[in-house]
Amino acid sequence: MRVLCANLDPSTRSSLEILFKVQPDLEIVGQPDEPSPLPSQLRSHVPDVVVLDFDVHGGQIDDVLVLLRSLDRRPAVVGMSVRAEKCEAAMEMGVDAFVYKGDPPDRLLDAIRTAFSQRSKSILQE
Repeated sequence: MRVLCANLDPSTRSSLEILFKVQPDLEIVGQPDEPSPLPSQLRSHVPDVVVLDFDVHGGQIDDVLVLLRSLDRRPAVVGMSVRAEKCEAAMEMGVDAFVYKGDPPDRLLDAIRTAFSQRSKSILQE
């Protein structure tokens, strides 16, 4: 699974990279360190899943989600935040899964795999 981590926080990006490196089915294909390269990375890397940090992207979340929906091959989107109360709003905005940053790492891995599986099934049904 090709994963793009849209997270501007260096320590979170580093933690995700360490976590994903030991997962044989996950490959990080992009980790933009600022918002501007995100559109080009989405188009050039064609990720299966985007892990989108709702804390860092703040007011840009709507724009990022519109961009994701406009892609020919829409990736699954897993939102994450330090604020668990953002879950409901994130799901209403159309993310496929949401993870609280205080959850164990396995929760994020499960969310990524489940979101990818569900997105793949919906593509096959179209």
